[in-house]
Amino acid sequence: MLYFKVVSMQMNQVNGRKVALFIDDDPSFLKVMEKAVQHPRFFIRTYQVSSGYKVIDEIIKIKPDVLFIDFCSTGTSNSQILFILRAVQGLAQLKIYLVTGYSKDDIKQFLSGFDLEHVLVKDESLKIKILSVLDKIANAA
Repeated sequence: MLYFKVVSMQMNQVNGRKVALFIDDDPSFLKVMEKAVQHPRFFIRTYQVSSGYKVIDEIIKIKPDVLFIDFCSTGTSNSQILFILRAVQGLAQLKIYLVTGYSKDDIKQFLSGFDLEHVLVKDESLKIKILSVLDKIANAA
């Protein structure tokens, strides 16, 4: 059984801005997100997946305020990572959004207990959906 303990999990701010972390195995998608998603209250970070354990380590290291993670990345079952993150002390309150090319109906069987409102489909309106999420988080603070 995996167990991760985060000793001090204060959200990581960069120049007074919150941190939004995008995790995917597609470097071109990550480059698009860095350029397309601009928000005055968020610093955008990206991480290219190489293994599930490294993903968890990176999330703990960066301490994002919100995480956008690809549903299906090479060599990683990100749906399982979601449940591990929920069990990590200090990350249980992390706002997590799944980003996927699949429809919500196609993946809901893999997401028992995960709010499907936090699933964002990779389509022409993805940028608008992400900015809406960031606005909601920024305004809640």
